Amino acid sequence: MSGTTPRNDEWPDSSSESLPPLPEFLSERLENGKELEFPINEECTSLAIVPSGRHVVAGFTDGTVRLFDLTNKFQNRAMFSDDSFDGDVSSKSSCEPLFDSDSSSDEEEDENLSPSKSAKSRLVCSKSHQRYGTVACQIHAKGVHTSLQMTVAVSPDGLYAFGGVARGSMEMVAVRLANLENYLDLDCTNGLHILDLLEVQRHADAKLRGFGACTRLQSDSTKDTTYLLLTGKGIKNIHIWSFVPAREEWTCLYDTQTNGNSISLLQFRYTPEDRFLQALSKSDQQKVRIWDLSYEQHQGNKQSKYYKQVSKKVNPTSRAKRPTYIDLPLTESTLGIGGDFLFGGSHQQVSLVNLNMAAPYNRTEIGMPGCHTRRGGRQQRGELKSLTQVAGMTMGSSHAIFELSDGSIMHYANGAMRQNAIKVPPKTGDGDCNSSTLCVARIGCSGIA
Repeated sequence: MSGTTPRNDEWPDSSSESLPPLPEFLSERLENGKELEFPINEECTSLAIVPSGRHVVAGFTDGTVRLFDLTNKFQNRAMFSDDSFDGDVSSKSSCEPLFDSDSSSDEEEDENLSPSKSAKSRLVCSKSHQRYGTVACQIHAKGVHTSLQMTVAVSPDGLYAFGGVARGSMEMVAVRLANLENYLDLDCTNGLHILDLLEVQRHADAKLRGFGACTRLQSDSTKDTTYLLLTGKGIKNIHIWSFVPAREEWTCLYDTQTNGNSISLLQFRYTPEDRFLQALSKSDQQKVRIWDLSYEQHQGNKQSKYYKQVSKKVNPTSRAKRPTYIDLPLTESTLGIGGDFLFGGSHQQVSLVNLNMAAPYNRTEIGMPGCHTRRGGRQQRGELKSLTQVAGMTMGSSHAIFELSDGSIMHYANGAMRQNAIKVPPKTGDGDCNSSTLCVARIGCSGIA
């Protein structure tokens, strides 16, 4: 990407070729087989990598949204847990609090101020020495839920990171990353800290609980940049929100019931041919439901190319109370989404469902590597493995990471699977978060996870 063109209004292509190359420091380090490890002092519940590959966004049980720099261009190099950087990483160093922790102050918080001035926290890392990541903002727990199940996601254009929780708060945060990306595009060297380049917007509403996914709206009917959000994980209703940063406007577009009692998976996708917007929801023991959100792309504008394409099948004149949907067969075991594929499975098998094909020809099953069947077709109980978690790429299905019931990790690449693709950090067993690490490793011929 050009070093003189700001990213504020740009929309990257659906291919990684439109993104800038990985930072030189990061590329060299990962190509040599090394891993980046960051010490953390709280339990991490969600991770997302900025599309440019320059930062990792993480959510923690204390409600913080933190950034981990992968470029080695900022002052807080002490975040790295190895000794390849200069600087004191001692936890005993004295430093001013990042947030104002004086609860006796009568001054009201100004939401327009920087995160270091507008929030209160018990964290003790300063702006110049954040050993456990750059804290962009924090959602404070309320009520009986003191340990928050944070979920973070980065928009496909890499300009915003969103964070929300399932229980304990009804607040959501939007962290603007555009200035940070522009700063790195221009290769500036004026010594700014990451926090100087971040902007945070907040909104509180009960329907923002259970945040699951975000995307930027591809539309020729709206002038302002608009993002769509999916919330409702853990309950039966799906909520579809729009967020317009320029007007600081948060609007709940849809509040509708799904086909189950507890939503476990939410994701956006654009159809490969027509680029129509869809939302996918998965409830426990139910089929994946695909919601048609093409109206949001044309919003009744007859001059829109989306309107002209959709009007061939229906007559979209106004927003319905509930988007049209279909339930996709053979998807009850789905655990994750990657590009045009749904990943799931049972004991010893991984199932792949192609979203662009009709049932029953849309499902393929692949045996897990290292599983050997005895005579008679039976296996010992200790050898049985099942899929527990899936992490895939929104823009493509060529790579995915599977976590198995025994704690091992498998890497899926173009129809093949490789076991033990990533070294899993050992658990300390004493529950001490200060001895935990966040690990970034390279898998396959390209990409990081």
